[in-house]
Amino acid sequence: MPSNPSSAEQLAQLIGLTPEELRDYAAGGLALWQQGRREAAATRFAAVAALDDSVYYGHAGLGAVALEQGDLPAAQAHLERAAACPDPDPNVYVNLGEVHLRQGRPDEARAVLLRAPHSLRAQGMLAALDA
Repeated sequence: MPSNPSSAEQLAQLIGLTPEELRDYAAGGLALWQQGRREAAATRFAAVAALDDSVYYGHAGLGAVALEQGDLPAAQAHLERAAACPDPDPNVYVNLGEVHLRQGRPDEARAVLLRAPHSLRAQGMLAALDA
């Protein structure tokens, strides 16, 4: 009996986009972000999240966009979704920690920031919490 295909496999079947191509598409969103093309990056991140909700890339990007815009509830929702995915980038935890700090929840911030032990930004926020 065949197993059910993952969402990434279903995506590949529907539009021919492999998981690697989806990752590369998301990386293009990061490049747009770094170039200051925020709206184009947000559009790309939203497409990635819509195409495959089981990878962190799209929600991590949307969370970063919302965080920069000061929309903390949206940032938290996207970053929590990204953190629930397999093997998210440590920046997901750092950004989520910042959201909790801005919302006045230091205990939650500390718990999340500890999940990114090699991040200098996380270490700086943890040091500020300990000061």
